[in-house]
Amino acid sequence: MENSKGQTIFLSVIGVATLLVAIIGATFAWFSVDVTGNAGAQSVYVETMKLGSVTFTDNDAIVLTNVKPITSEQITADNIKEFTVAQTATDATETLTYKIRLEVTDGNLATVDEGHFIHSLSATKTGTGTTVTINEEEVPSTSTDLGTGTLVGYESHSYTYTIYLEEANAAQNAAQGATFSGKLSVSLTQTQYGDLN
Repeated sequence: MENSKGQTIFLSVIGVATLLVAIIGATFAWFSVDVTGNAGAQSVYVETMKLGSVTFTDNDAIVLTNVKPITSEQITADNIKEFTVAQTATDATETLTYKIRLEVTDGNLATVDEGHFIHSLSATKTGTGTTVTINEEEVPSTSTDLGTGTLVGYESHSYTYTIYLEEANAAQNAAQGATFSGKLSVSLTQTQYGDLN
């Protein structure tokens, strides 16, 4: 009987030892993960992004009074507005997106002389960003986004906005006494990392 009791103890010890080896082995296996196939990996360098100061420089407002139809050759300084959007910090590295919007508070002239009240927007830039361009097209009678541009690092975009009533070579009496008032606005919309709003 004692031999049987000893055998039971021996088998119990072997069972517990086997269980311990299995648990410890599993634990070691859990923490010994190898990564393979990474021989061609490159080091990753993270640079600190530098966000510059963005400025909007405006000049005098366009004031059109007693508007009469003209040709594109008759455009004067009264029909032109210039403004600049710039990122002014010389060490700026961030890419910024901005929106140019025409806010219309009175669009009567655009509705009474359809197709002949026109505007355009042209730009020059000092860097690699994108600008907003509008070839001569009809002025909208309600507020609208004219487009988006991007400033890449230290960069400046200089804009020329032109607005005039185009000579139609026909009676344009409906435009007499009609008015138009509005303003251009520029707002930042996002960085390359997401929306600012």
